[in-house]
Amino acid sequence: MSKKVLNAITLIQGAVKGWLERKRLKRIIAKAKDHGPNFQAVVNAYRRMIDRIQRRAGLRNTRIILNFSELEEWLDRKKFYEIMFTKREYFQGIPKQDLLKYFRDCGHFPTQSHIDSTHLLVQKYNEIYSEDVKKAKAIEMIFTLYPPEGAHVSHFWGLKSTWTRPIVHGEEAYKYLVSGHPIIKKADIR
Repeated sequence: MSKKVLNAITLIQGAVKGWLERKRLKRIIAKAKDHGPNFQAVVNAYRRMIDRIQRRAGLRNTRIILNFSELEEWLDRKKFYEIMFTKREYFQGIPKQDLLKYFRDCGHFPTQSHIDSTHLLVQKYNEIYSEDVKKAKAIEMIFTLYPPEGAHVSHFWGLKSTWTRPIVHGEEAYKYLVSGHPIIKKADIR
């Protein structure tokens, strides 16, 4: 190929990638309106949450590089968790014993011991202990147990695969055992 053709290919690829990123940014800005007063406030909230998750995992002095795909994934998951919380909410919170049901509504299947340890981890030192869990704390607990990709702590943190709670390709497979998925039938498991 000639140098002229290579330059043309590079320019076309750059234009298409730029167009795709601008479309993604517009989509993220539209989604951010549901989570805060403006885009900058949502990005700051994302960075603070990622920083807290990284500190809980033992990482110090890390930089948080803003990646649009990771931010969009966080916004989508946060919106879903908020909707599920609203469906289960009683008087501005969920009783602590109902957190397991809330996590299952969100498609996650941690054990009660994981929930209890995460609750203690997320609870602040000067905070008054309460049996009701507020929305922000419940969402923080989910993101602590199941960190977003932007945190880059999956190898430090998160649930480990066990025989009773298998994790396949980063996804909990326990839901297939509980739901009676056609691929995994209890009659086949003997």
